[in-house]
Amino acid sequence: MKKQRRYEKLILLLELLGFAGVLFLIWLDEYADVPFRYFGALKAPPRPEEFWFEAVAILLLGIGVVVATLWVFRRIRFLEDFI
Repeated sequence: MKKQRRYEKLILLLELLGFAGVLFLIWLDEYADVPFRYFGALKAPPRPEEFWFEAVAILLLGIGVVVATLWVFRRIRFLEDFI
């Protein structure tokens, strides 16, 4: 049983790291202008309102995914009790 909970924590950690990575990439694109510096794209003006809109949207999506994952884990534990 403890082994399963360890995998649950690992899966949740990977989900959270993935969403944090996406937020970091958005930050790099908006504030560090990585496409301009390293890929020869046109310089983009900083638009913090665009970053915050995208960040809030990703955070809401991340919360939804984590809540759904927790619900699935709870359901799996409930069904395993029958076995």
